[in-house]
Amino acid sequence: MNLDLQQERQQAHALLDLLPPAKLGAVRTLLEVMVDEEDEEEQSPASQQRLFSGTKPTSAAG
Repeated sequence: MNLDLQQERQQAHALLDLLPPAKLGAVRTLLEVMVDEEDEEEQSPASQQRLFSGTKPTSAAG
């Protein structure tokens, strides 16, 4: 994974951890809409399942 992308993700996760529950829910809904609009046709069934089940993909690199 690109280091800049990894840093962006870590910063986003840190900010999410600071949000109160009501705002966290709003951000989650926004992210779901954004993903659904742009990637719905491209996602595999496994990717869609992870998205809606809340699980993270497994990584081959440790």
